[in-house]
Formats: sequence, C-alpha cells, structure tokens
Amino acid sequence: TELLADEIVGPINNEQKAGLGLISQSMVRLRTMIDSLLSYNAIRTSKDNVSEVEFNQLIKKVNNHFEHRLNAREQSLIWHNSLPNISLSLPRELIEMILIQLISNGLKFSQPSQVVSLSLESNGLNIQVADEGCGIKEHEREHVFGAFYQGKHTKEISLQGSGLGLTIVKESVEQLHGQLKIEHNEPQGCRFNIVIPYKNKGVK
Repeated sequence: TELLADEIVGPINNEQKAGLGLISQSMVRLRTMIDSLLSYNAIRTSKDNVSEVEFNQLIKKVNNHFEHRLNAREQSLIWHNSLPNISLSLPRELIEMILIQLISNGLKFSQPSQVVSLSLESNGLNIQVADEGCGIKEHEREHVFGAFYQGKHTKEISLQGSGLGLTIVKESVEQLHGQLKIEHNEPQGCRFNIVIPYKNKGVK
C-alpha cells in the first residue's frame, strides 16, 4: 500500500487514496490484534516464571518501544520512579506487558501533545498509570476488562485497538496475585492503580 500511496507505480485519484488509507488502518489494527492475541495466549500458558526486573533498564526499553508513536503525536511519557535501585524478583515479561498495554491504552485515548504519567513506588510494587484523555465512566469500569470490549469513546478515535489490551493487564495482574483499580484522574482522564506483592527486596 505504501508503494501505491506514494504513486511509485503510477498516479492515483483521491478516492483511491482514501481507500488505501482505510486498508492501511485495517492492516495496523490486524497487526495489533495478532500481537495482542499472542500476548494473551502467553499469559494463559505462563508457568509463573520468576526472573529479575531492573526498572531503570525497563523504563528505557518501554520508552524506546513508544518512541515513534510519541513523536508522531507529540505526546509524552513522564516517569516518577521512587523504587530502590535494585532488581526485584518478579516475572519481567508480565511486568513489561502490563506497562506497555496500559501506556498504549492511555496514549490511544489522549489528544496530541498530552501526557501519560507513570508512578512506580515500593509499597509492594505500586504501579500507577494516568492519562489526560476522555476517562472511563463509572458504569463502564466493570466491563472494560472483558475480552474484545470496545467502550463508547472507542468509535471516536482513529486508531482502534484489539479489545484485548486491558484484558491482558487484568490477567497479568491476577497471575501476579495483585490488585487492580480504575480511578478518576484530576482534572480529566483515568488512572490505573496496581499493587503487586513480591517476596523479597530484590538482589543487587
């Protein structure tokens, strides 16, 4: 589709350009859904393998993951990390998956130039992800973690997800015997608050 859109193989009219745009969006959504299904299956078959998470390195990895998406919409991630500078004995892949899915969700419902804030604290492991988007209505909060659920505001955004992102978050948190809550973020948006227990203070 890029070759056609760039008119490398010949000129196209406006209707054809619009059609190519729809095809490109569908391809992106299909790729997102495939990635989400693979992640979802990985959680369902996970054997609770504990590894070590070094959060300074994980933050860099997550920032790199979203770099192009942030630049394209002039959005930002702001981290508040008060965790000790040690590795924690937790399943690294599940923690990374939780962060990526929550950040992706926050960016999707945020406007250009808005910020998604993340807070990491050592109360157990406390993860908070807050956005400045449209928020989640009280009556929708019990449904948003259901597989393939698309909320009211999903139709209003151009880049729709797979409908599995928050399901992946919920099942990952449950796999880690943690707690997950949705709260209102002031002045607007929503905040996901996660508390995950771990057995020790980690290793240096």
